[in-house]
Amino acid sequence: MCCYLFCYSSLALANDTAAPDNPTTTPPYTFDPDDGTITNPSGGCPSGTSAMMVTDDGTGIRFGECINTFAISYAINQALQGSGVSIDKVHYKWKYIHCFNTPNEWCSASIENRINTLTGAVTDDTYWDELVVVIEVTDANGNVVETETWTMDRWYDWQNENDHSFNEEAETYTDANGTQTTYWQIHEGNIELYNHIDKIGTIYTPNALGDIRFRITGYDKGNWDGYFGPIMKDLQTWFTYRANPCNDTALYDPSCPGYAEAYATYEYDTNCSANALYDPGCPGYAQAYYDNQCQQDPLYDSGCSGYETAYYNQQCSADPLYDSGCSGYDAAYLSQQCNLDQHYSSECPYYNWAIITIVSGWPENKAGQGSDFIEIVKPSSTYNWWTLWYNEAELNAGEWVAKCKTYDDGCEDAVITGVSFHYNGSQEYAFLYTKDKDGNTFIPNNGDKYKFMTETQFDTFCDQNALYSPMCDGYSTAYYNQQCSANALYDSGCPGYASAYETQQCEANPMYSTNCSGYQAAYYNQQCSANPLYDSGCPGYAEAYFTQQCNADATYNSECPGYAEAHFNQQCNADPLYNSECSGYDTAYYNQQCSADPLYDSGCTGYETAYYNYQCEADPLYDSGCTGYDTAYFNQQCTADTLYNSECPGYDTAYLNQQCGLDTLYDSSCPGYEGAYFTQQCEADALYDIRCPGYDTAYFNQQCLQNPQYDTQCTGYVEPVVETPTASAPVAIEGTGTGDAVVDSVISTPSPVIISPVITVAPPVVVVTVAPAAEPEAQVTEAPVEVVTIEAIEQEVEQQIELIEQEPEVEETTEEPVEEPAIEEPVEETTEEPVEETTEEIEEETTTEEVEEEANEEETEEESSSDVEQSVDRDGSDEESDESSDEGNNTEAEEDTGGATATKKPAKKLTAKQKQKAKEAKMRKIIKDKLSKLADIMSEAATLEQQTALQAQITALINYVPGFLQYGKLRVPGTDFYEPEDIYKDKKIPENQRGLLNGLASQILWDKMVDEQYKDMN
Repeated sequence: MCCYLFCYSSLALANDTAAPDNPTTTPPYTFDPDDGTITNPSGGCPSGTSAMMVTDDGTGIRFGECINTFAISYAINQALQGSGVSIDKVHYKWKYIHCFNTPNEWCSASIENRINTLTGAVTDDTYWDELVVVIEVTDANGNVVETETWTMDRWYDWQNENDHSFNEEAETYTDANGTQTTYWQIHEGNIELYNHIDKIGTIYTPNALGDIRFRITGYDKGNWDGYFGPIMKDLQTWFTYRANPCNDTALYDPSCPGYAEAYATYEYDTNCSANALYDPGCPGYAQAYYDNQCQQDPLYDSGCSGYETAYYNQQCSADPLYDSGCSGYDAAYLSQQCNLDQHYSSECPYYNWAIITIVSGWPENKAGQGSDFIEIVKPSSTYNWWTLWYNEAELNAGEWVAKCKTYDDGCEDAVITGVSFHYNGSQEYAFLYTKDKDGNTFIPNNGDKYKFMTETQFDTFCDQNALYSPMCDGYSTAYYNQQCSANALYDSGCPGYASAYETQQCEANPMYSTNCSGYQAAYYNQQCSANPLYDSGCPGYAEAYFTQQCNADATYNSECPGYAEAHFNQQCNADPLYNSECSGYDTAYYNQQCSADPLYDSGCTGYETAYYNYQCEADPLYDSGCTGYDTAYFNQQCTADTLYNSECPGYDTAYLNQQCGLDTLYDSSCPGYEGAYFTQQCEADALYDIRCPGYDTAYFNQQCLQNPQYDTQCTGYVEPVVETPTASAPVAIEGTGTGDAVVDSVISTPSPVIISPVITVAPPVVVVTVAPAAEPEAQVTEAPVEVVTIEAIEQEVEQQIELIEQEPEVEETTEEPVEEPAIEEPVEETTEEPVEETTEEIEEETTTEEVEEEANEEETEEESSSDVEQSVDRDGSDEESDESSDEGNNTEAEEDTGGATATKKPAKKLTAKQKQKAKEAKMRKIIKDKLSKLADIMSEAATLEQQTALQAQITALINYVPGFLQYGKLRVPGTDFYEPEDIYKDKKIPENQRGLLNGLASQILWDKMVDEQYKDMN
């Protein structure tokens, strides 16, 4: 069995990812399929089936009829790092195709039986291939925190464009059958970790996340032998991230660290503001609480209104004894006194029990050893129990005593200082707390037996016998006399004590007294033994003396034990800094350092002041009292957020960036402004720019509306009639019109333009009348402008050619002509450049604008142009000859050529073919100059109508090709080719989205192309 695993990778970055001002995306990461793992089903692939594989080019995977799973992952911290940023989205993207085959049908064969061809929806999924992608995002511990599943559920033709596809890409390749095209479907999506608008999701930093995982399962359900299942490639992922908002405030979202504490503080402050009684810590709580309590109960405080009356009534209700004026006071007072002491009155219910002065028997102490009380249990001594019960007041007053039955086990008589009665649910008992006669607490012994009596009864027994108890007055004296009588040595105060004691001591020690016999000898030996220094005659005196001096001062002699240590201590005492081992060295060193620098330690005197000054010097933001704090704080805030204050450096730029992030159209300097503005204008008017989607359709409709003759497809189009010239009718000179009725009608249609200086054409143009094309009625709201027509241009060229033929000789310069600056008069500009150069240039422009269907005509035109150029070269006709003919004197010709030396050659008569070719070259040159002028005029147009009319003329001039329509008039008699036929009857041909000029980059490229087109016209 083969099991799959995820591939993990981790890359520790040198630095945390910088926090951007606006949401930012990382560059896409493209997965290498070789890094993934392939899992076969349990038991392996069935016999005869093909397992999935990585494609030969290593960019994708493809499935066979075996159900396989492909797994691959990417560590998020390879793209981002740190806690300064948070990740908004995890993006993913891949391309895929698949062949919806069945056991008997290949891919798209009879596809309409299995799917809806308009929408791609599957109508019969019996053999529908499986392709499921599970995307998971894990945390740093590998736990899945977000997951999405994508299932292939719609059919797309991989060999043709799909109208119902929203995102596909055509890729071409070449095989044995020639160039082929594959249409890949692109699926792109994202897992949104947190939505900052709706505040939905969880805020994750890169360090909190682990990987993005892809688990792809698929197989060919059509069961074709081989790899005919889904194919998937170019798997990518990238991330959208921003500055972590939690770093600004933990209240930004519940997923922020510290949110609970911050929210609790916020709630607390909010509730306190709403009600000061919310919590005792709220400002104003004490006064609010006081007012509230007084309102609820005037007895809350003596300062409350109505307190006195309420308090008196309360006390009387609670206790009639509160005041003699309270109802029931007398009865309550008697009951109170009896409860305190049944001795109070003979009317008390238990008066007879209370007057008992001594209990019978000897109750035993049941208290555990170590208790400071005597415990009496009711069942074993009922009589004694009630005696104690009704004498509770006297017991608590210390008027009863406890007399031990025997003192053998250490029992002591005691004064009872208090009593407490208890019941544990099954038994009643009492604790008698005791002290000795001196008032000290002691611990009674468990099992001791006592006789309880009043102090009066106890004093009676003591009067009879002072030895009755150690607590009796006179007990000490009686006991003392008793002991002295038994032994005179009992106490030094006993009669005969001194004599008896001296005798006792001398027997034990002759040195007890000088009166003892043998005292002198014993005393000398005793002193020598105790101290050999007692007398020089004592044994060991010399050695003892040396030891004595060394002991007195180890520095007495270098041979004294401890001399080195004593010397060290002597030096240390003189100066603790003598050595680091000296006692007190640390303290002395500490004081020395503190004196030199109070910042040496926080315990040094003056440390706080010195530390404060030090911190302020290092960072004025250390405290608001530091010098320069305000300026430093302002700079700090500006550094953290340039938008903090309008006086912050870079505020204007940051504010502009902020507004641009909100709306790209906020300012023309915003990134992407050109593209956004272009899109906005195109949506408002598709004719805004030729690059606008739908421009061609809108322009076509506009032109047809202005002139139905613009195109044969226009509504109202009338087929042109070619008239045969007669003697009475004017003869149309070949070349005076374009030969295209549509172009002639457009460029000759009066259009509103801006009033500009009238351009005078010289020499005079002979006007030849040509049958005009039908013109649509147009409302002209502005003064008409000069209409530049092809006829006028051709007449101008005809006159120039006639002048060339009449000129007896022309000049040929030995140096190349110098280009002259552009002349405002369009007719005079026709002599700027040689015919050869003009022909080549115009032909190149024409060639780039031709469509593929006109390729043959273009080749023919280039060949004929080449013939004209060769003919003109052989005949010696060039631009200098034209200029000489136009200007009429050699001096001006010399000025035009920059003073170059010229030689004269005989003029040759141009043939009809050469004349026609030269005329066409001149026409192109003049049209180019006219286009430049019309572009300048159009830029000054005041209204949309004026711009539209000028644009129509410009378009007609650009599309004009001399003699082009003559080719269309050629036909083979009796044969019709290319009959019109609709081939897309049930389909809509979509716009090629790749041709759109979207974005600033495309706009810049467009501008460069336009500039390149006109760079030689200025």
